[in-house]
Amino acid sequence: MWHSGGMGSHGGGWMKLMGMVHRDRRSAQRHVQDAATALLAPIDRSLPKLSTQDEDGCGPGASLGTGLTHGHPQHCSGSSTFEPIPHDHDFCERVTINVSGMRFETQLRTLNQFPDTLLGDPCRRMRYFDPLRNEYFFDRNRPTFDAILYYYQSGGRLRRPTTVPLDVFSEEIKFYELGELATNKFREEEGFIKEEEKPLPKPEFQRKVWLLFEYPESSQAARVVAIISVFVILLSIVIFCLETLPEFKHYKVFNTTTNGTKIEEDEVPDITDPFFLIETICIVWFTFELSVRFLACPNKLHFFKDVMNTIDIIAIIPYFITLATVIAEEEDPTMNLPKAPQNPQDKSTNQAMSLAILRVIRLVRVFRIFKLSRHSKGLQILGRTLKASMRELGLLIFFLFIDQWACGGKLSVRCVRLPVCSQSHCPCPSSCPTSTISITEKLTKKTCNRKTSTTSPAALIFLVL
Repeated sequence: MWHSGGMGSHGGGWMKLMGMVHRDRRSAQRHVQDAATALLAPIDRSLPKLSTQDEDGCGPGASLGTGLTHGHPQHCSGSSTFEPIPHDHDFCERVTINVSGMRFETQLRTLNQFPDTLLGDPCRRMRYFDPLRNEYFFDRNRPTFDAILYYYQSGGRLRRPTTVPLDVFSEEIKFYELGELATNKFREEEGFIKEEEKPLPKPEFQRKVWLLFEYPESSQAARVVAIISVFVILLSIVIFCLETLPEFKHYKVFNTTTNGTKIEEDEVPDITDPFFLIETICIVWFTFELSVRFLACPNKLHFFKDVMNTIDIIAIIPYFITLATVIAEEEDPTMNLPKAPQNPQDKSTNQAMSLAILRVIRLVRVFRIFKLSRHSKGLQILGRTLKASMRELGLLIFFLFIDQWACGGKLSVRCVRLPVCSQSHCPCPSSCPTSTISITEKLTKKTCNRKTSTTSPAALIFLVL
């Protein structure tokens, strides 16, 4: 049987023991706090003094020296105030991009540098978001994405990996919508020639006519016009070659004396000549095409600056000069059998000069062959290649010219030393053609005597020149 007094005596002793334990624990905690304060005192003295609520009058939380109110920074006045650097944690969020099974991680602010692209625009990027995996998934080329991500990380530098083909990389640039500026810069670094923007006429009818005659690939009708133009150019070139055959030449009879005549080649064609009629048809087409293109072009000044248009104008000028000569001859019938002049030497000199000028003018018709370059990409590439290599070709011709004159001078010295030479002085220019023939013959013999069938490019270039 339990007694109440005994129970009370045991409970009182237990309470005294617990009170002593709590007293010792509080004393130990007080000693630890004093030791920590003593250790941190030198560090506090070395730090700059922070503003407090009493000194700067900031809101709650200023006594801590941080200038914070509910976790947000406050700007306190005074030169000794401490303002923390603002930091937007939303843009530091990391995003995961899965490209055909390969995961890439980057920060959101890295993608936001280019908001006009696919990855930089949140609305366009959200179409590829997978909420189950919390990532963006793209079923695209994996090696290419290294360069795409580097474009965002570097601030706009686009480098194609060596293992990625050019066409694949171009398609990836279009998919990620990096923009026309990045595409043009990439094509320029890859060595592509930047195509000049050619303006089109604003009126609709004028634009259709311009596309019809200037761009054969624009429509089926434009291809038909281009085929007709090529056919007419080839026909005019064939007619020009056939006119030089002896079977198709015309001759004129001149009275040299009272009972004598002289037969010479007639440089002025007859208006009823079939070749002249075919030439007239070709010139009508060339003139019509040139006139329509001039009226439909958006810029008349640039039209005349174009080399191809200049060739077109030069190609039709000889016909009109020849036509004027034919009309003048038809109006003066006495030109067919002219009488002998009082001074035959002066008359023959003037006639020879006029015929030489007429021949040179008619020779300009050779430029019509360059009209084919308007319809041939290969000829255009060849022309641009020659234009880009003009410095090297000029240097080659310069050294060939020096070699020719050196060989010509050597031949002139040998010519003077020969016993059969009656001249005491042999000019160097007259020896240059002989030196050219000698150099060509030596190169030809060396090329033919080789056992192999290969020929050096330098020898071929020299033979062509």
